[in-house]
Amino acid sequence: MPVYCFPELKGYGMKKIFMQMTLSVFFFLFSTNSFAEIPSKLLQDMFPSKGFIVNVKNDALLIDLDSRKGVKEGDIFTIFSPGETITHPVTKKAVAVLEEKVGVIKVMTVKDGYSTAKRISGTKEIKEGFKIEKFSELKVLYLDYADNPKLYDEFRMTFQNMEWETYEKGLKPKTAPSQITGLKGYDLYVAAEKDKITLYDNQLDRIKEYPFAEAETKIVQKAPHYEETPAEKIVKLKGAAERYKKLFSINKMIRCMDGRKIRGVPYYILATDEEVMLYKYENGQMKNLSVIRDFEGEPVAIFLEDLDNDGSYEIVVNSYNNGTGYTSIYSINGEKVGKVSPSLPFFTALYDTDGDGIRETKLIQLIEGENFWGRIEKVSFRNGVFRKTGEDAPVPPNFHILGGFIADIDGDGSLESGYYSPSGKILIFRGDKHLWTSSGILGGSVISVPYRTGKGEFHQTIYVIINQPLVVMDINGDKISEILMVKSEAGGYNIISSYTNYSGGYVSYLEKGETGFRVNNITEKIDAAVQNMVLMDKEIIFTKVDGSSSAGKGESHLLSFPIK
Repeated sequence: MPVYCFPELKGYGMKKIFMQMTLSVFFFLFSTNSFAEIPSKLLQDMFPSKGFIVNVKNDALLIDLDSRKGVKEGDIFTIFSPGETITHPVTKKAVAVLEEKVGVIKVMTVKDGYSTAKRISGTKEIKEGFKIEKFSELKVLYLDYADNPKLYDEFRMTFQNMEWETYEKGLKPKTAPSQITGLKGYDLYVAAEKDKITLYDNQLDRIKEYPFAEAETKIVQKAPHYEETPAEKIVKLKGAAERYKKLFSINKMIRCMDGRKIRGVPYYILATDEEVMLYKYENGQMKNLSVIRDFEGEPVAIFLEDLDNDGSYEIVVNSYNNGTGYTSIYSINGEKVGKVSPSLPFFTALYDTDGDGIRETKLIQLIEGENFWGRIEKVSFRNGVFRKTGEDAPVPPNFHILGGFIADIDGDGSLESGYYSPSGKILIFRGDKHLWTSSGILGGSVISVPYRTGKGEFHQTIYVIINQPLVVMDINGDKISEILMVKSEAGGYNIISSYTNYSGGYVSYLEKGETGFRVNNITEKIDAAVQNMVLMDKEIIFTKVDGSSSAGKGESHLLSFPIK
């Protein structure tokens, strides 16, 4: 029998966590998330920009960025000097250039084609050609005047490329920021009041205020009608979900879905709460080939892919049971399915990082600690065995491999990655540098699993939503990829927080712009949750899930529409 080569991980398979609903959690189920979100204008203004120093006269500097790159007066940039070049000991090729932080500058005026800046911290020499990055690697103090620790957590999660002082440190001041003494030594101060966020520089001079707007807390945007969808991108199919091409219907809830063409024939895998089904779509009919039930717990994400590039396809079933995530691998032989290995105690996700349509990059992740999502390893798969590659996973800290993406969005040779935060926002990174966070909640999933944190009487049960994978593709042929996603709209508050009821959903995408990403809806509103999405040649295939998620019952449809 094949085995997996992770002796240090075996203990995780024995972890058993018992779930218990406490009185405090009961009250939490009926509460709302009342704290304000980070204002979208602040997110836009702090969208990372990179440039260079082009002229130096003492502490007066010229940089090669202007308003077209999102630069405005008061922006804070960190300066980096090139350091030692690391050379590969075997190939002798340059692997990386180490950078050293030189200081911090503040933009004073913005001109056409350039901006002027002055140094506000640091004593090392600044030279022409040094790289600059906006709001990057700054030491930040969060000043809380509104008793809002959750907003502090949002800032830390969103701007992970900064060094955040502890929350408690910012609770001490009771006076206005301009009157604070004894808290010097930070590059940036973020002052949170009940009605606004204010940024201050290292001299406690105000940079800009960002008032909270009620519209910021809306869950979704209103979907445009088909007449507003660019005609060159999507064939216009008028009507609601029932007007789309229906491939398949089932009187169960489809939790997960994936699909691939095998020898020119579309194959699909569909997961309910207790089984995974393999289908072949041929001559306009869906034919059930096999049903899989011998995995641990409930399925949360599935993949259909040629894992070892040998021409045969495997089914990857990610499941969850009693506080542990599992991976089970099955091989497809004709119309039969066989289990390749025992269930392994980690989640597995696949990514197409080179844009060839094959998801060759494989990551595993364990459930561990207070945040559910634990350490990540990059692995290979051969002869039924996972092996560590020894390579670093191309993802930022706190990445969630299920529901994420890794791809070169803008074709510059650098990989971007993105995932859903616990609050339902999408975070996008380049390497470990934060690029963008959505201002509102996106995605949505009918899958959530209970996870117990804490110990003894101080424990609590949280519910972790498992979003389905984001899909990266170039919709309009401009060599800039879009990020396709589902976007479901909650239909109200739920008595049991482990189940989310949705009144409708959309197939949407993120489009990259100069100062961030814009959310666009491809479809008009579908009258039920939109749960999964895959590409099959020139068609988008998605699932419409309508029913009671609390009982695991309902009706699901596999729908499609073409892309020109």
